[in-house]
Amino acid sequence: YRGDGASEGSPGGSALVADAQLIYDAMAARPDVDRRRIVAFGRELRAISLLQQKLVDAQQAMEREYARVRGAETRYRLLFQLSDEPVIILDASNFKVVEFNPAASRLLRLGPKKTSSRAFMDAFDGASASILQSFFSTVRTKGKADPVRVSLPGDPAKFTISASLFRQDSAAQMLVRIVPEAGGDTSSARPSMVSLNTVMDRIP
Repeated sequence: YRGDGASEGSPGGSALVADAQLIYDAMAARPDVDRRRIVAFGRELRAISLLQQKLVDAQQAMEREYARVRGAETRYRLLFQLSDEPVIILDASNFKVVEFNPAASRLLRLGPKKTSSRAFMDAFDGASASILQSFFSTVRTKGKADPVRVSLPGDPAKFTISASLFRQDSAAQMLVRIVPEAGGDTSSARPSMVSLNTVMDRIP
């Protein structure tokens, strides 16, 4: 009928009657068909039409959600790379480094080949490593923990470590900030980190 699949035109009551009459006339004109034995029947298609429309709506909603997630990931990636504070992403199951920004690479001397193979605690002195092990275990269990103070080997400077738990592709990960205590008030995030944390919270 008109408007179905590749058929031209638009469906409608009068169009349906005209099409049915045309089909009947064509069948009745055939010499091998007895017009007294022609039966016309039809089916209600509104239910199918509604299902098709729901499918289209669902596909459009998925496309909008995908675009929203990709936009959030792009903003996160930009903020992550441009942040002037060292930021590291850890695998929450084993506390190994998954990703880090340039500031973290400079501070901890992380090379590109060391991702996913080095435990974060290995970069700190023995006492700090024990503190961090307990700290990350608490974050993994409770989702948050009070920041801790740590030191690098042979460096008298102190750093404040804070972390937040999030999920990425069904895997639990941690967003870790490293703030030098000499840099001023470490109890509040800088604007760039506020934006980064906000984007991370909004990513599904």
